Amino acid sequence: MPDDFLIGHYTNTKQVTGCTVIVCPECNTVSCYVGGASPGMREPVLLQPEKKMQSVTALLLTGGSACGLAAGGGVMRFLAERGRGYRTAGGILVPIVPAAVIFDLGIGGGIFFPGEDAGYLAAQNAAADFSLQGSMGAGTGATVGKWTGFDSCMKGGLGTVRFQYHAVYLQAVVVVNAVGDVFDDRGKVIAGARDEKTTFACLNLDYDMVRVWERRGPAAEQRTHTVLSVLMTNAGLSKLEAYRQAQSLRVRLVRAFFPYGTQHDGDVSFVLSSGTEDIDLELLAELGGRTLHIAVVSAVRSAASLAGIPSCA
Repeated sequence: MPDDFLIGHYTNTKQVTGCTVIVCPECNTVSCYVGGASPGMREPVLLQPEKKMQSVTALLLTGGSACGLAAGGGVMRFLAERGRGYRTAGGILVPIVPAAVIFDLGIGGGIFFPGEDAGYLAAQNAAADFSLQGSMGAGTGATVGKWTGFDSCMKGGLGTVRFQYHAVYLQAVVVVNAVGDVFDDRGKVIAGARDEKTTFACLNLDYDMVRVWERRGPAAEQRTHTVLSVLMTNAGLSKLEAYRQAQSLRVRLVRAFFPYGTQHDGDVSFVLSSGTEDIDLELLAELGGRTLHIAVVSAVRSAASLAGIPSCA
């Protein structure tokens, strides 16, 4: 992985929350697609394809729902201290740090969320090592399989995968906190709602959606659920092309979850480009979707049991 993008984490396993920061190279192009009905974000409009700003300084993924957006202040402080950010006409340095959140409040038995100090530490920990995953960073309090009620859910987490196609690389980072179950590439459930605490309530993708929602528990409506997806690449993309790639990622993630894209999901996908490598955009979208699916599976398989919530492992 070229060391142009860096990643750092703050993990609090006692209070079961955390945040993840992706520090970007000086020259980058970024956009995002907000597909979920219940998102929590900071500066999402700035990333839309028609807006003037092309690059960001860093990207924050965090637990704590809207409260966790406070971690962005710590990320900005760390970056400003190191001379990173957008320099205004008056010479003031303003780091541009969009953010997206998952809902993990109450998982650790109280209302805990990453604050400014957590964001600062995550940025301080940023390095070129994308190998860390599971119950850490923004995925610390993530859970999946909540459609029958929270008592039968399992641990989600943070997943990372790198893929190389000739001269083009793709680095995926995903935070898996879905209302639905997680399926591998063969359509087999690997983490999700448990039936009587022993087996999965939904065994395969042929499970009928009507039956799913007839069985859904009240917790499915009382909590919000989010999958945050980030795809970094050295493929040359305009901001509009990055937006369309981000849009296509959400469509392709339907293979990984069931049910997916409900009114209670706050899914957001980001695409960041830092290079000029040429690749067919439809091929890039397909490769990106496959890479993210592998990262989703890796997130739940790497997760540890926390706060009494069992993991896939």
